[in-house]
Amino acid sequence: MSDQVFYILLSLVEGPAHGYAILQSVEARTDGALKLGSGTLYSAIKRMRSAGWIERVAGPGEEDPRRKYYSITSDGRRELAAEARRHALLAEHASALLAGKG
Repeated sequence: MSDQVFYILLSLVEGPAHGYAILQSVEARTDGALKLGSGTLYSAIKRMRSAGWIERVAGPGEEDPRRKYYSITSDGRRELAAEARRHALLAEHASALLAGKG
């Protein structure tokens, strides 16, 4: 899973969001280290929808009808959790090696 997909899914764990909100969330979560372009975002959304990791949902209240909202699915949560475990294991191995315990 790419970093872009990881952070997009992570941004949807808190609840449904539209594209621009996802872009802002990813940038904020990475302290600006990862800035997605709209083309990258919507290509990733298309792939994740095809994989069943996210789905399109109705927006809240009187939001702009042109905004498309997305929500993470249970399959998406499973994939995100597996990737988070993989990242944790990588960090653990790196920390051990850097501390001279590897």
